[in-house]
Amino acid sequence: MTRQQVTNKKLAQEYREAYSALRAERPHVEQLQRKALLIQGLLTDYLAGVAVGF
Repeated sequence: MTRQQVTNKKLAQEYREAYSALRAERPHVEQLQRKALLIQGLLTDYLAGVAVGF
């Protein structure tokens, strides 16, 4: 195997690992986005209730 082939093989492996890690993070990001929307909604409701109290 030539030096270039070894380098290409190593880069391909690193790419597969990085892509796999990215794919694993996607559901986590989606979960955090859902939580952020829920908190935002709760905060909006809370602030609307506080404003009514004045």
